[in-house]
Amino acid sequence: MLKATISAAVLIASGSVASAQLRIIEVLPGYHRGWATHASADGSVLALELYNDHLVSHDGYVWSDGSWQGLPRYGITNLNYGLSSDGTASLNFGRIHSNRVLSHTRNGVHTSIFVPEGEWTSAALTRDGSSVFYHTPDTLDPIRQRIVRWDENGPGADFGFLPQAYASVTGVHASSRRDMVVLDVALPNSGDAMAERRTVVYENGAYTEIGTLPTDAPVRMNTMGVSADGSVIVGWQESGPLSNTELTSWMYRDGHLNAIEADGYTGLRVQSLSDDAGVMLVQALDAGDDFRSLLLYDDGRTVDLMDLFLATGYALSDTQEVGFTTLSGDGLTVVGSIVDWPSGGPVSQVIFTMAVPTPGVLAPLAGLGLLARRRR
Repeated sequence: MLKATISAAVLIASGSVASAQLRIIEVLPGYHRGWATHASADGSVLALELYNDHLVSHDGYVWSDGSWQGLPRYGITNLNYGLSSDGTASLNFGRIHSNRVLSHTRNGVHTSIFVPEGEWTSAALTRDGSSVFYHTPDTLDPIRQRIVRWDENGPGADFGFLPQAYASVTGVHASSRRDMVVLDVALPNSGDAMAERRTVVYENGAYTEIGTLPTDAPVRMNTMGVSADGSVIVGWQESGPLSNTELTSWMYRDGHLNAIEADGYTGLRVQSLSDDAGVMLVQALDAGDDFRSLLLYDDGRTVDLMDLFLATGYALSDTQEVGFTTLSGDGLTVVGSIVDWPSGGPVSQVIFTMAVPTPGVLAPLAGLGLLARRRR
């Protein structure tokens, strides 16, 4: 295990405010940038991808309390596809030449699931980390897509076959259930970047297409996440040409598809979802067309994450920018990164976790954050 350099930012100094802690995680030597792709339920374990600018290479890691666990490497492209709720199991994808490899890791033990040839492969890990859903061309009929469920304590088995109404699988998404998987699929005869895509739910041996939000333009559906019990699916819908795409985030619950909206904001794009679907991390534009990262709660409340970040007391330089990437399963930890773009110098990046205060102290935090922003 390698040890990272870790520092904690100043905690908020307010008698009515509980500590909202910011933890800074430096990337490992040999890498220039890094970002979190997944977080455990309590936010204490992160799945990270570190990037080397010179080699143009990605490597996957799992970080926990200052210790780094390297995931299998296959060539220069190694991506994180999942992390279990307790942080003990992860799923990563590697690409070397024409081979693609999925690797399941549990407590440092790596298992190669399969080595297909050809197209990029999407896959997802169940919340307990025991099962992996993925797709692969059928060995007898390569045009036909197999949906496979691999189990940690047993071999992989066909879970289903993609109906002929769809051309290919473009995304795979899992919940805590082993009897259900959510797929993004492309429609036939549209194999370019403008391909129409749909989202389907496969359970009990049947596929259900969730539909699209009303529009007259071709639609590309993209799933972002699924609640732990599988009852809520969220994502965004792209419609129209790439040069003028309209993007609308959606939620599918109890058989109904609805747009996700927040008062005072437009252009919402969901990035992450808590396990109970009670809070989402979203990007949006405010009334002045300024970009914001928000927490959006199921009761309609929004919290500006930059306000929370500045309220921690962390001093940003003029060349640094903050981004927020994922949310812990309990919705109480936000993970992001700070990128430094110095003039004439190399770009660098650090990762951070930020505790989200309890609802009772969100209002004073927002006020402190606005004050901090004005002082910069």
